[in-house]
Amino acid sequence: MYYINFESFLTQSLMRIKLTFLLIFIYSAVLHAQDTTQVVPDTVFYRYFTEGMYDCIAGPVHNTIDTTLHLFHRYEPLLSAATLGNTGKAYNSLLFDYSPLRGFTLGENTFSAYMPTAENVKYYQVSSPFSELYYVSGSSKEQVFKAIHSQNVTKQLNLALNYDIINSVGTFRRQNTDISNFTLTGNYATKNNRYRVLAHALFNKWYNYENGGLLYVSDFTDRVLDRPDLFDVNLLQAQNRAKETTFMVKQYLGFNKKHTGDTLADKNTPLFNTRISHEFSYRMQSLMFMDAAPAAFDYPAVYFDTTYTGDSTRAQIYNNTFKVAQIFVRNRNNTPFLYAEAGAGYQYIRHRQIITYLSDTLYPVEKEKYYNGQFMADAGLYMNIPEQFRASLKLYRIFEGYNNGDAGLALNAVLDLDSLQNLWIKAAYDNTQPAFHANRYISNHFTWDNNFAKTSVLSLAAGYKYANFNASTALWQLRDYVYYSDSLFPVQYHQAVNVGRLSVSKLFNLGPFTIDNTVFLQYSGNQNVVPLPLIVNNHSLYWRVSLFKNALFSHIGADVYYSSACYTQAYAPALRQFYTQHQVKTGNYPLIDFFINFRIKRASLFVKLTHLQQGLMGYNYFLVPGYPLQGRAFKFGVSWKFYD
Repeated sequence: MYYINFESFLTQSLMRIKLTFLLIFIYSAVLHAQDTTQVVPDTVFYRYFTEGMYDCIAGPVHNTIDTTLHLFHRYEPLLSAATLGNTGKAYNSLLFDYSPLRGFTLGENTFSAYMPTAENVKYYQVSSPFSELYYVSGSSKEQVFKAIHSQNVTKQLNLALNYDIINSVGTFRRQNTDISNFTLTGNYATKNNRYRVLAHALFNKWYNYENGGLLYVSDFTDRVLDRPDLFDVNLLQAQNRAKETTFMVKQYLGFNKKHTGDTLADKNTPLFNTRISHEFSYRMQSLMFMDAAPAAFDYPAVYFDTTYTGDSTRAQIYNNTFKVAQIFVRNRNNTPFLYAEAGAGYQYIRHRQIITYLSDTLYPVEKEKYYNGQFMADAGLYMNIPEQFRASLKLYRIFEGYNNGDAGLALNAVLDLDSLQNLWIKAAYDNTQPAFHANRYISNHFTWDNNFAKTSVLSLAAGYKYANFNASTALWQLRDYVYYSDSLFPVQYHQAVNVGRLSVSKLFNLGPFTIDNTVFLQYSGNQNVVPLPLIVNNHSLYWRVSLFKNALFSHIGADVYYSSACYTQAYAPALRQFYTQHQVKTGNYPLIDFFINFRIKRASLFVKLTHLQQGLMGYNYFLVPGYPLQGRAFKFGVSWKFYD
């Protein structure tokens, strides 16, 4: 019998698609580059929106494409996070935030910043073709490449593609990372905007070698060896792989037409008081941990195979959702004043966990199979007084299935004091089932079958904004909180844990100098359950200068990152999870980066030297036990935008 290797076939097909679109992009970029001195007229616009930004019936919210030079050199998606010392590795945020995902989730989020999701896919609206090339090269063979192209096929139809690559060998042994993301989006609207459809296809890949950290940390801190590639590491033949594929189609249809005025032009741009929408989405998440020499590492247990570890998980999630939105009252300028929405949907989940054995050949055996269907309902009430007050009340509930009984309530309000300042407040309560892998998991080295209670979280946040000044505070009360303990197993803490955070940020422009400061103060009522550094700071100081009769703009300055000492969480590669530990404090070490950003016409470039002071303050620079931060490194980056 002849078998088709579907995964290999799909991989090759996707590669052909990627190469095809990349050639189209390069061809378009060459066409746009023919005249880079052309002045863009005021009527030209380049902007984008996400699904959430368009969902509000009051009107879509758009963001313009960023062309500023401010902090252009910060290309990494992580800022206040504990990392494993190389771009693209797993990470753990140093700032507490609890935002439960609605519905089924595996709980594998230590690499999510590198994996775009359906919620942050960008849909573009451009009046002429727009393209951007972005490239970064750094020490340890670090390379980052991004390509964006968007154009209107017709006046009503826009297509866009986005292709990202991160590849970095790292400083120490087996630190390699290989990440790629490919997104194709389309959005279409009829001439009267009665009907609109959003669609995207998203493909993510995250491959990481795992070294388990340094075997002898003192060899590094005491400088026993000078070459990083000579240090012994804990894992010699281990790696993690993750793949995600997402397809989504969402349609909107407007009713109860209301014209914006009496003129013919106004009648051609009608508003709609009622809108229905339908969304169908599919998401496949595949996770795999492999170790060809498990006997060389002290795992907690070996359940199936002592010679090879091949643990894989595959989850498929189908969503089918309908929603109705209704505007009840409009202001005199036709801006919606009071409106509401309600929706219902069905989520179907297929989950499998497979153990791969090694004999003469590799052969997989399915050890866990789970099928689940659940109904979801949500509603929202909104009030909008432009430039004065905005408020919303949202709630949701899940029926049947794994998340049966999950519910949440959220209140948001913003009071505009004037055009520069506002006050805001947020309050929320969530009562949700812990992530699936915290309850049920089976692998070669870990297995458990828990029956955790739902986690309830009450949160309250408030803030004040005035121009470039922001101040906010947030409080959380956690009950039945689930975390991974130093035993490497998930544990539920049944008592209440209070967590607080105060943040202040301010951007100063003092003559030709800019100072951008952000300071966080945090409190954890139980550091054994929720370990947090007291202080997390990010600062940037640079000098703004223009040369050659304003033909070149430049920012020359330095960044400083600091977090206070804390028993930060350690990392378990076989679980892709961070867990609490109480033996090693990390942090209390400032990182200083020197940078120069400059822009010439449509090209923006940066050069920077990271970890400038390496060796001057000792070698105890860790944010995750056993994983030194990246040492001194030179990096160069360029972004070039092409548009007519």
